[in-house]
Amino acid sequence: MNHCPAPHTQRGFILVTSLIFLVVLTLLAVTAISSATLQQRMAANQQDKAEALDRANSALAYVGHLLRDKRLGSCHAALGAAAGSAADCPQVLPNLPIRLAGPQTPDTPARYLGDAFWSAGPTAQYAAPGSNARTDYVVEALPGEMTVLNARPDRWRFRVTARTGGGGGRAGRAVAQMIFEVAR
Repeated sequence: MNHCPAPHTQRGFILVTSLIFLVVLTLLAVTAISSATLQQRMAANQQDKAEALDRANSALAYVGHLLRDKRLGSCHAALGAAAGSAADCPQVLPNLPIRLAGPQTPDTPARYLGDAFWSAGPTAQYAAPGSNARTDYVVEALPGEMTVLNARPDRWRFRVTARTGGGGGRAGRAVAQMIFEVAR
């Protein structure tokens, strides 16, 4: 019988090396999972912001359509119409919340992001067809000297600001604004 003597120089070296490799691989796996989760959250937030901006722009388009209605001047009291003067007014035109624009000090993005602007006067809400997400909007009648447009007495100018929060209670928020010039 031939017996090989056991080497006395190996005292668990392979076990220690294997454990070190296992720890390194575990750390790499945890880092990869953490990175993927973070990227997924960032993509979801970006999508929420894009959807919020789409909803705000949709509200601007809706209000722009209302402002272009030829019956607006004869239907809305803020624009000089007598109460109940036009029988063919759609219900939405006399109820369109139009503010008279006051002094714009300061007229900065922070003004439209804060709650003070939204609680200072009448606002309305718009929900795109097929959506239950609400978008707040404000219509301000602008005097000609407040805009870069040439002042024309046969035109009305309106600044429409729309603000929406994220879908499903998430972080996406957007404020969109547009100036409309419409014939009287």
